[in-house]
Amino acid sequence: MEQDFQSLSKGVFVIPYEEREDESQPGPSRPLKPFYDQVYQRYVAAYEAYESERVEEQLDDISDWLTAASAPPLIPPPFTIYRLPVAVIQNISSSLPPLLSGLVKHAYTLSTREAADLSSATRAVAVGFMGEALSGQGSGVHKASRSPIEALEQWYVRKKDLGPPLLLHIQDAQILPPGILSELIYIMTLHPNLPFRILVSVPSISTFLSSWSHIEPSSIDISVLHSGRRRREGGVNAILKAATDRSSTLLAISAEFAEELRQTEEMTGGGAAETLKALKWALLRHSVTSPLASLAEESDGSRLEMLRQLIKGMRDSVDVPGKELFTVESSTELHSTFNPAPRISILHALADPSAFIKPSAASLVELASATGSASRASAKGKANEHSTDTEHQMNGCSGEDQEQGGVFKELELLYSLWQSAGKSINLWDWLEGFRDAMTDHADVPHPDSTADDDDHIEGADNLINGHARKRKHRSDDEEEQADGVANQTTQGEPVDEERDVRLHAAFVRFCEESRMLGLVRGKGKGVRRRGDEVVKGIGLL
Repeated sequence: MEQDFQSLSKGVFVIPYEEREDESQPGPSRPLKPFYDQVYQRYVAAYEAYESERVEEQLDDISDWLTAASAPPLIPPPFTIYRLPVAVIQNISSSLPPLLSGLVKHAYTLSTREAADLSSATRAVAVGFMGEALSGQGSGVHKASRSPIEALEQWYVRKKDLGPPLLLHIQDAQILPPGILSELIYIMTLHPNLPFRILVSVPSISTFLSSWSHIEPSSIDISVLHSGRRRREGGVNAILKAATDRSSTLLAISAEFAEELRQTEEMTGGGAAETLKALKWALLRHSVTSPLASLAEESDGSRLEMLRQLIKGMRDSVDVPGKELFTVESSTELHSTFNPAPRISILHALADPSAFIKPSAASLVELASATGSASRASAKGKANEHSTDTEHQMNGCSGEDQEQGGVFKELELLYSLWQSAGKSINLWDWLEGFRDAMTDHADVPHPDSTADDDDHIEGADNLINGHARKRKHRSDDEEEQADGVANQTTQGEPVDEERDVRLHAAFVRFCEESRMLGLVRGKGKGVRRRGDEVVKGIGLL
């Protein structure tokens, strides 16, 4: 464990300094440092073995696909039909792209950063295969070529070895705009002299195929490679299996600690790197604060000899007494080492806010109204019990904390509206449903009130669908009249304009951040679309 006390995430791992009375006393010798290094290397070796097995499996599957794509058909067609071979694979190993050149002579990995638009994507593909020959002298490429793909075709035809195919690996294809990916593949289908083989790597095959549109579906031959269908948490499970197996390592983690790491990985999506970092931090803490470390630092030679005998007995049999000294437990400070993936953490927080925010009394009443009259009474009882504590907590909070609670309520409601919508969402219906729900929530005087709960709190799907039906059946005069009524409260007073503007700003910001997260996107080219409609994107992967 090199540089033991260096930061595992950022900053510096600080050990509290206590000045000794006698400066002549030596510091901690840490005689068990090689022991802890060996334990951590076993964790790393378990992950590397799993990753190596996964890479070999994926390479074999890709090689079989390349062989099948180059083989002649069993039944020759009466006329030549060219179809571009495209393979989709998920959860590809990060160490696999450099190994693709071992399968074919010409292989190139296209990064999404190089494909901001179609022209940059085609040029990146041409440069990736040709290199300096794209602009070099004597390459046989005419400068009057109209596109980089045509220049690549001229370069390939003039080469003597026409056998090897051109393997193009599009990494993280889900980040590319669907229109650019569709047009790029369509352009490649127009050049049958170039034996392209397209390998598309994505985190989820089903989500990618559901959102990918083809310009000419009959011109491509799609294959799904199943070697990448291992669970994304497979590397984490391999590490935790090695960490809890006492037959392979002397220092094991407890079952509770392993389960905590699994749950944390599901919530944050940090993968094997985050699990190894957490285990390294736990070993470092155990080497400093555990009773085992205290025994090793004592100057009593008899105790050190007993410790050596205990370690030797642990190697021979795992049932010897004292194995609690060789068990690593969790710690409350462990969460400070986690570095969660922002997108996955945000989606988990939106989908399950109760895991991050304590439910209030009002939310319990809303839960009761949504689950029916039978559970409504019990939920309201809990709300009544919780209302006093909640009000006391909110009274003790500052104005910023109370305002933050309102923002959380808006985010939760906007996400529930997104969940309840269909494949496409009308932005106007989304905004009106959000406004109505927030108005109803503000009109509820107290969670103890039992009158007209169902009128004040409605399901998010009813709000969106209700506004959509109203817009379909109302005439222009009725819409003007409804707009005039909407600008007044039930008592005839004007609506608070500042609150309305704030809700509209919150809605616009949520829509923009949802677009960045991939929750919504505009409709692609060639599709009948309206300016106020968007398409739902991916959810939790």
